[in-house]
Amino acid sequence: MMYDSQGNLILPKGAIENFMEEMKKMKHPGRKKTGVMVTCNKCGHTWERMTKKAGTVRCHPCKNRIELEALE
Repeated sequence: MMYDSQGNLILPKGAIENFMEEMKKMKHPGRKKTGVMVTCNKCGHTWERMTKKAGTVRCHPCKNRIELEALE
């Protein structure tokens, strides 16, 4: 490893960007895309459902809670 005169680690070009991309992939490793779209009945925002379990999800723009049934 290489360090500068102030003791900071010197990384190869693009290392931080690569690291951030890998972290995005690992953020929710148990969640898989379901192909099922959810639409908020309050503001109309639409997003892909990321779990097959029943439960409550929250619409990010308006913070409305939506109850979901389990998928098979």
